[in-house]
Amino acid sequence: MRKQPLRRAAQLASFVMAYAALQGVVEPDAAWAKHKKGVMAQPPGCYRYEPSVSAVSGVVVATREYGPPNYGETPNVDEKVTVPVLKIDRPIRVCASKNDDGGDDEQVHSMQIVTKNAFPRALYGSRIRVTGTLFSAQSGHHYTSVLIWAKQIAPVSASQLKPAVRRNSSF
Repeated sequence: MRKQPLRRAAQLASFVMAYAALQGVVEPDAAWAKHKKGVMAQPPGCYRYEPSVSAVSGVVVATREYGPPNYGETPNVDEKVTVPVLKIDRPIRVCASKNDDGGDDEQVHSMQIVTKNAFPRALYGSRIRVTGTLFSAQSGHHYTSVLIWAKQIAPVSASQLKPAVRRNSSF
């Protein structure tokens, strides 16, 4: 009976520290050190796949890739598609839990940005901050090993680059 309130308090503490890390109030590694006894579910310097929310920044570039029907196996027939790829300011490490489809990805330098609607062309070539959930490549439409399902995309000015990459924990 007593474990339930303690578990709830641990979850709340984890949420508060994760939110503080995302907002830049504390560094993510400091948040981990404060709650390293299992309250937060990720080791230092490690991003997690969905449902964890992550924020990364970098320059978005348009890459041309082969699309349907055969994704490069028949280049004369395959459609050429423009794919938004975020070239991350600093490489990140993505760690999988035992329930994730993807494995650990060391030194992720770039990731495909997935949006509900078409990616805004005006943002190509600019520095942006993308907040969303990470997932691993699973189909021919996925052109990088790690992708981010963008929930929010915002331009980043040079003055906003204190830590260029931040991570958040599961909520």
